[in-house]
Amino acid sequence: MSGQRFSWGDTISWSQANYYSYWEGGAPYYSYDLAPTSGYDPAFNNGVTPYTSPVGSFAPNGYGLHDMAGIVDEWCWDWYGTPYGQTTTTNPTGPASGSYRVLRGGGWAGSASFARCADRSSFGPLNAYGDFGFRCVRGL
Repeated sequence: MSGQRFSWGDTISWSQANYYSYWEGGAPYYSYDLAPTSGYDPAFNNGVTPYTSPVGSFAPNGYGLHDMAGIVDEWCWDWYGTPYGQTTTTNPTGPASGSYRVLRGGGWAGSASFARCADRSSFGPLNAYGDFGFRCVRGL
């Protein structure tokens, strides 16, 4: 998985994640986006509004976790800061306080460039959008 854009490789399609395929000039804006058309994945769009795909819609990654690319922007506990609050690369956290919380991964409303687990952005903690959520993991 190391060194690849996504956990499965360097390209993305709707068979791997729920995301918005952004096209410009009749072709995908990102060369690694293999969706057949521009727009939202029709499998998760009722013709009026796109929506979050159900849990387990996509194959698990190398750690056995499903739906880690696309789907929702994941709220994190960390406050947003650049760079991270510590110099460690093992589970770094944000600063002790702030105005924005970290969002990881890309939601279904974001393009292929945001659909990576490693994508990191921020938003005010009082905001809510249809593609913001939490990822719950259960150990076996």
